[in-house]
Amino acid sequence: MTSPADVLPPPPAPADLVARSSPPTLPQGLPWNFDQSVPDGEGDRDVKATSRGVTVQEFRWEEEEMLMSDMNALAEKDNFVVVYPRGLEGAQIWTPFPAPGPTYSFNAGGCCPSACSKGADDVGFTKFLLSYLPSELDLTFDRSRIYATGMSNGGFMTNRVGCELSDTLAAIAPVSGPLMNSPSIAWKSDPFDCETTRPVPVLHIHGLKDIIVPFNGDRLLSFPKIEDSVEGWASRNGVPAEEKWAVSYQNGDVTCESVGTKATNVTLCKVGGGGHSWPGAPGKLCPESGPFACTRDLVASEAIWDFFKDKTL
Repeated sequence: MTSPADVLPPPPAPADLVARSSPPTLPQGLPWNFDQSVPDGEGDRDVKATSRGVTVQEFRWEEEEMLMSDMNALAEKDNFVVVYPRGLEGAQIWTPFPAPGPTYSFNAGGCCPSACSKGADDVGFTKFLLSYLPSELDLTFDRSRIYATGMSNGGFMTNRVGCELSDTLAAIAPVSGPLMNSPSIAWKSDPFDCETTRPVPVLHIHGLKDIIVPFNGDRLLSFPKIEDSVEGWASRNGVPAEEKWAVSYQNGDVTCESVGTKATNVTLCKVGGGGHSWPGAPGKLCPESGPFACTRDLVASEAIWDFFKDKTL
């Protein structure tokens, strides 16, 4: 079995963890940092607010998400801004895999501790970042084209901001993390109502062999089934229940099915042999086997940006 040490590079030294553009004064009760990547060149740019998950396996540091997603290269190519928030330190780990360094978590409602147990205001932090970028960093971007993506706990969090910031986000793309707005029986949670003010296009990517956030849910942790999560988004977006899901992408182990129009679209990409992973991640970050088994039949970052770039408020 592949161990985390085989999959991930050594964690960066503590000095390297200081966000390059950390706000001089964060709002009271928001003890977070973030990294941002700004492309060279002139013109308006989009902001991709990346809600990064922190678990033993994935995205313990914002630097890890940069490596895993390689989204910075796309930002340079297509001229948009990427933001990498960092969650609340002191995550509780429910897997048998050891954490090789400090862990962080986001409050996505039913997951993940300790952020959800402490009621951390991560939605408020996300809103703060989006106001901080233009006011303090003097970035110009199209505010009708703001998106969110993230993996694992970050996937859970992406779903939450899709609910609570539906008037701000043009689309979301959770990876390996469902909407969990109900409480977990395993830990103290922060349940919330998912009441959107407009349809939110959703692209969800998930491995069928994921043992960390199982595709068919986890009763012990109260994780919902992934199909229930995406069908909930379709219903929330006003897609008729009788509409049939149509194959929109198929390559090797990956099959994507979609419903809805461009404005209401919900797409679920199933990775046949995929574990808890970011499809198409570079090098050793995309192992062939083990709990983090990763496919190269889909490059998640490219698929996500292709999904996002024609979506506007």
